[in-house]
Amino acid sequence: MSTPEKETESKEQRFLAFEENLGDIDVPADLAILPLRGVVIFPSAIVPLLISRGSSIKVVEEALAGDRMLGVVAQKNPEEEEPDVGGLYTRGTAGRILKMLKYPDNSVRILVQGLRRIEMVEYIQRTPFLRARVRLLSDVYEPNKDIEALQAHMVNQFAKFVSMIPYLPDELQVVAMNIKDPGRVTDLIASNLNISLEEKQDLLSTPAVQTRIEKLSAILNRETELVEL
Repeated sequence: MSTPEKETESKEQRFLAFEENLGDIDVPADLAILPLRGVVIFPSAIVPLLISRGSSIKVVEEALAGDRMLGVVAQKNPEEEEPDVGGLYTRGTAGRILKMLKYPDNSVRILVQGLRRIEMVEYIQRTPFLRARVRLLSDVYEPNKDIEALQAHMVNQFAKFVSMIPYLPDELQVVAMNIKDPGRVTDLIASNLNISLEEKQDLLSTPAVQTRIEKLSAILNRETELVEL
């Protein structure tokens, strides 16, 4: 049985790119799609993946032969070996491959950086791997005092949570406080929480930033209470 595409390293490197503005990078209108088992990749996050499925390796090879871009989309059922279109969520992330390493057993390890939220408009290829026409999803919000107050409260919640969790580096608090863009800070926080696939997918699928902050604040409140208990 193939090894799932999964995270294989500590989370420390995940927040390195969040201070960059990746919104100006051109994303192609169609992308080869890499299904992920148990992983949701947010814009700006840098995530290591171990790839061993034949179709997934073809996606990586296709990306590396071109502009290194691909779509990363979570499977609804992580146990499914070869998911079809119906087995994938309709929203995912456009990403680019930063590094690649091949292993003797023909598996591949890649380092992927999330770029933009995407929605699958239409699958235009099924074999030897999935390819879809995609639509970019932009964050939706009006800068105002309410958003600023919600963001400040969420960042304070996250700082408290980080201080209680040994596996999260203290530097995360500083990074979160220094990110001015409310959408980007939610993605940083969501990337570093050990919550369910469904909750992460819901946050990824929510372009409305105020709604995303409210959902994330509720999650942070719950997770902090669990740690305190």
